[in-house]
Amino acid sequence: VFDQPEQSELFEQVMALPKRYRLVVYLHYYEGYQVKEIAQLLGRNLSTVQTWLMRARGLLQRSLKEAWSRNG
Repeated sequence: VFDQPEQSELFEQVMALPKRYRLVVYLHYYEGYQVKEIAQLLGRNLSTVQTWLMRARGLLQRSLKEAWSRNG
């Protein structure tokens, strides 16, 4: 349970991301793993995980702006 409605909306938007983006965002921000650790866990290159994280942030930024503009 989140204390603020914005936190709940953010989590919903994270869970709506494509699987690879959702996974790296969750591991980094919610579980506290470093990008290097995520790359090792997933068996991916560090640069791949960095790219996924960057793209996920962009998608989240756009989707949250849209959600907040709809809700006023």
